Amino acid sequence: MRIVLDTTLLVSGIFYIGKPWELLEKILRGEIGIIVSDEILDEYEDVCLRDEFYEKGGIDKDLVKFVLGEIEKIAARVKPKKSFEASKDPKDNKFLNVAVEGKVDYVLSSDEKHLLILKSFQGIPIIRVSEFLDELKKKERLPDYIVFSSQKPERIFIIESKAPKMKPEEMKRRFLSYLLSFSKRKEGKDKQ
Repeated sequence: MRIVLDTTLLVSGIFYIGKPWELLEKILRGEIGIIVSDEILDEYEDVCLRDEFYEKGGIDKDLVKFVLGEIEKIAARVKPKKSFEASKDPKDNKFLNVAVEGKVDYVLSSDEKHLLILKSFQGIPIIRVSEFLDELKKKERLPDYIVFSSQKPERIFIIESKAPKMKPEEMKRRFLSYLLSFSKRKEGKDKQ
């Protein structure tokens, strides 16, 4: 999944706990791809290193520099060939330019006046972080049961049910147990 992240959300993710922070964690762990341009990276740095964020104490500027450095390392960089003027705020168009050039899945924003009001651009949804995280949870949802064919172990059938969900650790344990028992049965047949 590839996203463009507006600067306000990055600031929120760095300086405050909440959904943007949860998103930033996923980005830094490499679970979500972030697409940027040099112009976006410059704005991230310019805004995040403003003295106003450090006057009350709290987070260390070196830590913020480290996070920005990590984002710069893991982000895919594009140079937009086209320049669009879709936002009422010309400074926000850079996010749309990168979204189109980078063929992202979503533009994430908290800017109601200039970006969210568009709802989508060139077929790319522009949504809030909470909506995006909800979408991710739906896609990451594990099945309730995994059933394997005894004749052909390479065939795996996933079954959804309304039964209480199995924890991922339990599902993994059962899966490994099944594989172990299958390999023992196969070894026994090979010896005969």
